Amino acid sequence: MRPARFLLSILLAAACMSCTKKTWTPFDYGEFVPIETTPAPRTVQARLMDATSSTLTIQWSVSSFKDGAQDCRTPWKIGLYRDAAATQAVAEWTCSPGLFRTGESALKFQVPCFFFTGLEPGKTWYFKAEAEDCSGVFPFETTQFTRQEKTSNPSRPGDLLLGEDFSEFVWGPHQGIFSVGYAPLHPDLVPKILPVDPSGTRSNYYLRTNEFYLPWEALQKTTRLSEWDMMPPRVNWVRDLTQVYPTPLGIQVYGGLSSAVVLPPLPALTKPSTVRVRIKTSKLSDGATLLVYTTTAASYELNSEGLSPGMIPIASFQRTGTEGRWSLYETVLHNLVSPYRIGISASNVEFVLKEVSLDVLNQDVYDLTTVVPDVTINAPASHNYATGDLQVLVTPSPWVLRYQVDYAPLGSDAWQTKTFDVWYNYENPQVGVRLEGLSIGQTYRIRVQGIGLLDDRTQVFEGTGVPRRSF
Repeated sequence: MRPARFLLSILLAAACMSCTKKTWTPFDYGEFVPIETTPAPRTVQARLMDATSSTLTIQWSVSSFKDGAQDCRTPWKIGLYRDAAATQAVAEWTCSPGLFRTGESALKFQVPCFFFTGLEPGKTWYFKAEAEDCSGVFPFETTQFTRQEKTSNPSRPGDLLLGEDFSEFVWGPHQGIFSVGYAPLHPDLVPKILPVDPSGTRSNYYLRTNEFYLPWEALQKTTRLSEWDMMPPRVNWVRDLTQVYPTPLGIQVYGGLSSAVVLPPLPALTKPSTVRVRIKTSKLSDGATLLVYTTTAASYELNSEGLSPGMIPIASFQRTGTEGRWSLYETVLHNLVSPYRIGISASNVEFVLKEVSLDVLNQDVYDLTTVVPDVTINAPASHNYATGDLQVLVTPSPWVLRYQVDYAPLGSDAWQTKTFDVWYNYENPQVGVRLEGLSIGQTYRIRVQGIGLLDDRTQVFEGTGVPRRSF
């Protein structure tokens, strides 16, 4: 083993002695000259998030909408104009850095977004976003809509009775999209809802990103909605105005009969008319049953028990399509005549009512005599051993306001009568009346007939019932 190692060391030494040493010379790159770089110019982009007949919700960015923090660190001057040269201002605001922070974190930013309100329908508007090193002008359009205040002139087929898009409500941000809107510092001191003059002082206004609640009862009389009603009484509940309140998008409604929006009286309906009702609502209403009610002034008069007739359901809306973030519905009402009023609500769902249009289709009377009441007669347990009860339940038919129940013992002509209004209950759609103090075991003849808007009547349902004893 040792001779092998000795021989290997001699060979390695000989190899090293045969190597020639070379000197390395570094490459001469010359004098270092720094390259001056110019940052790429920033480009503003803008996109439409929502459009209605009176509002535009617009986002803008210098990061192609990829870096909200970068977009929000930039001081912006924004505006909406009537012309492409951006000289005829509708609204102008300065947005400071940090304005578009989310509420839950001071370090988290949203894409800059502004909510422009109080616009005219069916027009092109020009949005401008301007920073120190970039700017851009972009056209956007409001949707088509015809506004029409109520009139006393007798209506004819083809007339537009009412067209309302709630464009007068201009304070606050878009409720469904993170955005900035403006509001007065002291709304209770402002006598009327007015848009801010872009050329005037704005010291009494500020920009906000959360919902803004209007002092409705104080400002209603100064708007086109002065004769509207927000919550017709049905029973002696406390009037809670937060269930129906105006927003810059429209009327916010928390569904249920106690939260109906009641349209103004329609004195133009001097003849019984078939009226088409079209509405636009937020998509929160999708899947809900939107109902049309009718009422008169008498529905607002409480009786001695603190109850009122309430509103009577006469039709349900059918969904006809969508328009951006909004859903479209319509329904047709028959035999509508003044002084009946229309109310709109939904089956326990929150939604925004953005547009309402009523137009007269014809003035032919709808014939209720073709309708047969759908009646169920029950014999509930009697409250005592001497007399019995019968319960008469009806599934309401459209255009029927109330039902008349006539009853008499079999073989007798001693008829007694009870009438009851149609009170709608979402959990139990049947309405009815309880016939009390009847003879147990006696067969009773029962007739039920519906009564319409014009005091017209349905066919008569005939049946029998036998009260039973409680055990």
